[in-house]
Amino acid sequence: MNYSNSKEIKINYIYLEFPKKEYYMVSNSDDNHSFNYIKPIGQDLTDFLNMDLKQYEDNLESLKNTLLDERTPFRYKVHAFESFSIPYAQENFIYLVYVHNPVITEVNAIITAIYSGADIHIPISAFKRWYQRVYNYFDLQKKYRKFVSYIFNLDKKRFVNHRQAILKANDDFPSIVNTELKKTITSVAMINGRMNWEYIKEINDAELSVMEKSQKAFEDSANFGTAFMTKITSLNEGLFYEFSELIKNGYRIGKCKSCKRYFLITTKRDVEYCKHKNENGLTCAQNASKAKYKESMQDIFLDKYDKKLATVYQNYYRAKDLDEEELTGSELTYTEYADWRDEAMDLRKNYISERDRISKDLTLSPQKKYRDKQKLGEKFLKDLSSIPLPHRQGRKEHGIKINE
Repeated sequence: MNYSNSKEIKINYIYLEFPKKEYYMVSNSDDNHSFNYIKPIGQDLTDFLNMDLKQYEDNLESLKNTLLDERTPFRYKVHAFESFSIPYAQENFIYLVYVHNPVITEVNAIITAIYSGADIHIPISAFKRWYQRVYNYFDLQKKYRKFVSYIFNLDKKRFVNHRQAILKANDDFPSIVNTELKKTITSVAMINGRMNWEYIKEINDAELSVMEKSQKAFEDSANFGTAFMTKITSLNEGLFYEFSELIKNGYRIGKCKSCKRYFLITTKRDVEYCKHKNENGLTCAQNASKAKYKESMQDIFLDKYDKKLATVYQNYYRAKDLDEEELTGSELTYTEYADWRDEAMDLRKNYISERDRISKDLTLSPQKKYRDKQKLGEKFLKDLSSIPLPHRQGRKEHGIKINE
């Protein structure tokens, strides 16, 4: 049996894009037409970027040497592929679709033939083809990590925004940005603007013949909706489609300041920490929030702010049941207290923002940061004490005197 005439299993997947940012990954590689709902688009790309592949590079090199060594029996070469698999915890959707499934399906078919006692010959080109799929997976991850960091300024502040970076990327990343995608429109069974799952199951009933399915779909097509369809035939196309659609939807990719993982940002505001759960059961964002709160509690200027706020509140609380004409001295109405509090909170917010900016400034020495923060804190307290309060008989001329 000569295996040289065997054809590589071709990936035939499509993305269906619906209104309101609804996406589905659709497999046409079998009769069941499996569907995978995706929201938000771009999550598979970030999962791909986060896979820890460093520990498998040595295994990849060993696999290459095994394939090229003419002394290695072909059966061992086949089994070497069968055993080369990223552990289940690391096997994400993209890996399974574009690497594991096409390679292992072909390998398993050969192993079955071997165990049946068939006299089989496998050319080195077949092994090279399998190896190339695995190698491309490793290689593309490196390229896309550099590409994403370049586009979203994750390592260097080279561009004002990612639109500028995308224009420049035509020169620096041509193999990625010049990827061609085959996009068209199609008619799809929909209900309320989404994929009609029940109809999909019905139309793919195993008891129906292909002709019966086609006839039923044709008769019901008047009630179908339209969706954009993009055919994906390679790993790079799948990754680039995810990237192009997340850009179109206004999403971004960030790199967590804590765990260094890539994560999808679907809001306009800047996000520095991801929602990956750590050993303590809290996300990086939650841990960062706790750390910032702890830092704020150790801030002597914020501590004085809290004491001043408490003093002003007491001036209101002592007189909250009195009529306004009964107020004397430093007593406040709720409106007076609320006006003072709101202005004070704005000062506090601005102080924390500027303090954090100083902390992150890589151009400043530790001594310079300390001095700048001290000046900032002193100004914060001065501005706080300068917030005016209404004059009333018995009050100080410049408002309530707040003890330092």
